[in-house]
Amino acid sequence: MAVFCAKGFSVTLIEVLTERVHLIDKEGLWMQWPDGKRTHERITITSDVNAVGIQDVVMVAVKGYHTRSAIKGALPMIGKDTAILSVQNGLGNLEVIAEAVGPERVVGGITAHSGMPISMNEVRYVGGLGPLLVIGPYDGVVRPVFETWSISSRARAWTCMPRRISTASSGKN
Repeated sequence: MAVFCAKGFSVTLIEVLTERVHLIDKEGLWMQWPDGKRTHERITITSDVNAVGIQDVVMVAVKGYHTRSAIKGALPMIGKDTAILSVQNGLGNLEVIAEAVGPERVVGGITAHSGMPISMNEVRYVGGLGPLLVIGPYDGVVRPVFETWSISSRARAWTCMPRRISTASSGKN
């Protein structure tokens, strides 16, 4: 999330651990980079999704077995033009999200970048290959919600390569 903040995106992190919410709210989020540099970002964090309001993009980044409860909990942040981006490993996550919000809102994301938690408010960026994120509409149809967000991402010099994304179990390619 610190990378998105550094690129100029307004980010709100939803966290269930109250201790982490209080710590990041008080001290911010720290990043350690491969070259040893350490950066600090102030990030909005809460455990109250009702206080956040409708968002342009809701990113789902939970373990697959929490997808259903995460998307159900995120519903107060999802409006008619909200894109839901899944950056999860495994099969079936996009289908679960599509069942809850409709396939036209779902964006699949793939990344080869990773981080490792150091503490409750610090992450070590381990590194990665290629673009930060490769994204595509779940059902293969590029709609305004996807197009607007994709263009905005590229305009902020965020490495984002729109592609058609599908999952083995969706029957789409």
